[in-house]
Amino acid sequence: MFDDQNGDGHEVGKWFLQVVRFGWSEDRTLMDPLPTIGMGDQDADHPREYEGDVLSPNRTTKIEVDPTNNYICGPGDAPPQTNPCVFIDYVTFKQINDFKIHYHARNHGGRCVVSLLIYEREQIRVATNGPEQSWVMGRSFVVFVPSGAADATVIGKMGQNDIFFTPSAPLEGEDAKRFRLLDTKIVDGIGTYYDFMVLDPYPSNSLRTLKAQLAI
Repeated sequence: MFDDQNGDGHEVGKWFLQVVRFGWSEDRTLMDPLPTIGMGDQDADHPREYEGDVLSPNRTTKIEVDPTNNYICGPGDAPPQTNPCVFIDYVTFKQINDFKIHYHARNHGGRCVVSLLIYEREQIRVATNGPEQSWVMGRSFVVFVPSGAADATVIGKMGQNDIFFTPSAPLEGEDAKRFRLLDTKIVDGIGTYYDFMVLDPYPSNSLRTLKAQLAI
């Protein structure tokens, strides 16, 4: 409960903005099963090229490949003594986006199986808190939500009241009594500015109003 010293221009609470973005986990694991290329019997005069795409299993899993250690080779059903893996000319990769990798390979020897070392990272929600600011009765405050944010929440405290609201959502309940949205400005590629006003937290029948009436 506010004390009766909080008039216009006085601080009535503190708040900060929590912004949530999607990111990728630091830990990664190899795809299971690994994508493979079955290379056939070739010779130096008749090499063969292989191309294809590796796709992420879903839109919440990023795939990636190391620039150097990116495949392993085994003879498959060929006799090991033929050593077919030494006849691989190259295996290259191109990262198309977070969810697609293109591979290109060539061999000029015996049949073998190339396993592509593609890694997966899971999508995570990363929350960051902005600086703490003051709510001043009768004054406006601006909430800036950057482009690309997955979620944003104003978190604060007025007296004994914990406050949580989403800037882009209509104010409801007690929040509609505490604040009023004055203006919204969208800046392409930058973010959205929400201009709120801090309302008088005292209802007309509050203790402060009664004291004022008794003093007359």
